[in-house]
Amino acid sequence: MRLSSALLWAIVFSFSVLGQAETRQPIPVVLLPDLGDHHHPIATKVPEAQQFFDQGLVLVFGFNREEAVRSFRRAASDPRRA
Repeated sequence: MRLSSALLWAIVFSFSVLGQAETRQPIPVVLLPDLGDHHHPIATKVPEAQQFFDQGLVLVFGFNREEAVRSFRRAASDPRRA
C-alpha cells in the first residue's frame, strides 16, 4: 500500500513539474550594451542582424554559449536580412 501511494505521488509530482515548465514564456533576445567591439562582417544588408551576430561572437569568446546561440539564431531569423 505504501509503495503504490508513493508511486502515485511521484507520478503526480512529475506531471505537475512538466506542466509548469511548458508554460514559461521565451525570453526575448536583446542587444546587450558594452560587451566589446569584436566584428566579423557577414553577408547581410541589415545592420541589426550584423549586431546580433557580433554580439554572438563576443558571447562565445566569453564562454556564454547559450546566449551566443540565441544571438546567432536571432541574427539568422531576421526577416529583413538580404
